Amino acid sequence: MPLGFTATTTSQTLISTANKNTKYLRISNLSNGYVYLSFNAPAEVNKGLVLAPKGTAGWFVEFNNDNMIYGALNAIAESGSADLAVLVGG
Repeated sequence: MPLGFTATTTSQTLISTANKNTKYLRISNLSNGYVYLSFNAPAEVNKGLVLAPKGTAGWFVEFNNDNMIYGALNAIAESGSADLAVLVGG
């Protein structure tokens, strides 16, 4: 299921995988700025998992059966806002 999300400079919940039915998750940063992700805690700039600007190394992250993390995934943009594309598979 494809989803869209806009991260801002305030931490927000992007998606929850707490039901453990999610088997695949891909988050892509479609913006020109950095985005930071955190599971089960508010996202903070310069902490957690970082998504680089679109088209550069590290602009997306994938989770699957081998590395899925369950819980609330939170996102924060380094500055302004950032569009994210989310693909969820169950």
